[in-house]
Amino acid sequence: MNRRTLSILTALALCLCVLASCGSRRTAGTDAGTATDAGEAAAAVETAADMATEAPAETPAPTEASPLEEEATETDAFGPEDYVLPASPADAAEPDADEDAYGDDGDGDYVSPGLPDEPDAQPIESGLPSVLDVVTGNSDLSALAAQYEGAGEILADIQQRFSYLADDSYTTATYECYVNNNIFSLVLTEDLHTDSVYYTPYNLDLDTGAWLDGAGLLKALGLDADDVAAAELAALEAAFDDVYADLDADAMGFGDFLSEQRARTISEENVDFEHMWLDADGRLVFAGKIYSIAGADCYEHILDTGLSF
Repeated sequence: MNRRTLSILTALALCLCVLASCGSRRTAGTDAGTATDAGEAAAAVETAADMATEAPAETPAPTEASPLEEEATETDAFGPEDYVLPASPADAAEPDADEDAYGDDGDGDYVSPGLPDEPDAQPIESGLPSVLDVVTGNSDLSALAAQYEGAGEILADIQQRFSYLADDSYTTATYECYVNNNIFSLVLTEDLHTDSVYYTPYNLDLDTGAWLDGAGLLKALGLDADDVAAAELAALEAAFDDVYADLDADAMGFGDFLSEQRARTISEENVDFEHMWLDADGRLVFAGKIYSIAGADCYEHILDTGLSF
């Protein structure tokens, strides 16, 4: 083998050695990189495992959108798209000049409902004023006397008949007033504090100013005397039977006397038109005498005739 050939072979051998060395380095670098990457991945996995052990995270299960949320997507801030805000009162159209508050078109046919006609004066005092106020002239009823002639006569009669009250400390006398249509009624109550109570009524026609006696009151009310008498007797009988309903008079030995007192109570002689008036509810009432079996001969009771106005 000549020198030239030997040189060529030597050069080839050197090249092969160089190539082998480079391949070994590349393989080593690749292996090192791979090892590095594997180490970092292992560390990341270990860190994640540690975190999972310390505080496991809860992942909420996916839920479907609620109907309200789905509906909200179809509405605006004030409601559904077809929602119309109510009109403001300030935006309301002005009523037509020819229409009134009741919707009348101005043709003059509409008549506003009004209250029933009332008398010019309604001198009703509150509470239970003392009759002494009338006697001494300190009652508001004096205004009635100035307006109606009949009222002046009534007040004068009261002042004269009940003047004794100024010196009587054992009797309490009060009065009440009622107005029903054109009838003014004043009722005095005398309480003698001995289970004896007496009633004195006065009636006045506010239209005419006339002081009404019993017959005048019935006429003003359009009532028949016989019908009123029958109504009084029926009320007296019911009241007497009610007072003595629980009393066995026969067993106590005075059954005959009780029958006599009952007969007196429901007799025609006990019918009284002068002690009638209209009360606060417009009922025709009267002070009926119920004859007694003990104490006073009779006691007055306010009884209802069943007639109203």
